Amino acid sequence: MECLRHIPDGLDSFPPIDVDAMKDDNEDSVVPEKVFERQTTSVKIDKRFEISKTGQFAVQFAHLYFSRLLQLRKIVANRAIEKWGRNIPLLEHITLLKDGECVIIGTFFKKMKLKARILDEYSENFKAAEINDFDNLVSSDDVLIIEDVEGRIDVKNLPPEKWITGIVVALKGRQVRSEFVVSDICIPELPKQLPLPPKLRAFLDSSSCSSMNDDDIDQSTQNSSRFVALMSGFQIGDKRTNPLPFQMMIDYISGFLGSEQEQEFCSKIVRVIIAGNSLVEYHPDIDDMSRKQREADTPVTRPLQQLDLLMTQLSSSVPVDLMCGPSDPSNFSLPQQPFHRCLFPSSTTFDSFHRASNPHALTIDDISFLGTSGQNIDDMRKYATFTNEFEALEGTLRWRVICPTAPDTLGCHPSVKEDVFVIDECPHVYFAGNQKEFSTKLFCENGRFVRLINIPSFAETHSIVLLDLNTLECHPIQFDVPLSD
Repeated sequence: MECLRHIPDGLDSFPPIDVDAMKDDNEDSVVPEKVFERQTTSVKIDKRFEISKTGQFAVQFAHLYFSRLLQLRKIVANRAIEKWGRNIPLLEHITLLKDGECVIIGTFFKKMKLKARILDEYSENFKAAEINDFDNLVSSDDVLIIEDVEGRIDVKNLPPEKWITGIVVALKGRQVRSEFVVSDICIPELPKQLPLPPKLRAFLDSSSCSSMNDDDIDQSTQNSSRFVALMSGFQIGDKRTNPLPFQMMIDYISGFLGSEQEQEFCSKIVRVIIAGNSLVEYHPDIDDMSRKQREADTPVTRPLQQLDLLMTQLSSSVPVDLMCGPSDPSNFSLPQQPFHRCLFPSSTTFDSFHRASNPHALTIDDISFLGTSGQNIDDMRKYATFTNEFEALEGTLRWRVICPTAPDTLGCHPSVKEDVFVIDECPHVYFAGNQKEFSTKLFCENGRFVRLINIPSFAETHSIVLLDLNTLECHPIQFDVPLSD
């Protein structure tokens, strides 16, 4: 067996994995001279995404757009006044448009030719085979519209491919016939942020976001580091998946793998966050199954049992947050609720095992985390053109909405009082799971620091990400186990 650990250049103090210390059960195992105690942290889990048992499913989804607009209107209005001054009139409603330059506030809606509509299937010319299944549905015929509680109007002079449905904005311009010609745009931008721990704040202030590298991290900072392990996309139950990297990763984090130096390093991993898609999506053929087969459907129960076993091993040594994803047995609509307790009879015996919602928010030693299993980012990429892997993730922060395309193209729970996806507080760490590859960026603006992380699918890359709580630096680790011929 071979285990490759990918560490950024220059980070020499991170010990390499000692392959010789990995022995089979029938061989002499390496017993460390010391026993290392795992470091601890203070954790506060935010349960705002957990829905009460009495859900309001009789409510129309239009209320969600109205709630979002109501929550963000004052914020956008203040930003518009700050940017353009008070000399340009800010209209209360779009229906009050008159001649001359003015500012209007509303929610974007993008009319797209290639986007499927639910009413299309009732058309006389509808053919199921013609439903578009493209990765990106942007076309030159797309039309951008702004609307509020009173009316709507087409928008000109803004590239539709750069914007998506569900964003609350302020537009400066004038009405020309039945269109609003835009001269400038204003978005909510980043919300307020809780203060960072003083040492971390001093470290980030002393290092520019664009030039900070591993050489900026001194030896004392590295020695006192504590890490949060981020991972996603186990896809347990997929016959094409090699199970050895999963077990190696869990043994490594649990401290049962590697040399004494490596085990000391693993004791600094204070928490594990698993961002969804732990199980492979399963589509049973109900028509060909008897009742007994459905009750004891091994393609479903066996992967669940395997996941429960893996989570038991992991939770016995480190706190674990397990989020749901699109392929997991949970509700389809966001926010996805935590796994049911009965699915994990063994893992739930540990207080360190936490069944988390999706999105998931928590605070670890005064560092706030917010993230999803990736549905919001994947859906946005279908309806807009982004220049890099961070633009969508960064955009949701600037627009202050985690899932702007919900409920238009992304399923979500209806709501009347408020939109739970509105970001009232800027996180220090913002992540999306189940992405094609690992990438990270330290986003700095107006004194706010946000570590953006795209977490790769473990089934595809055999990789996890370690986040240093002392520096907000990220370090990917890959577990490569070549199969013998």
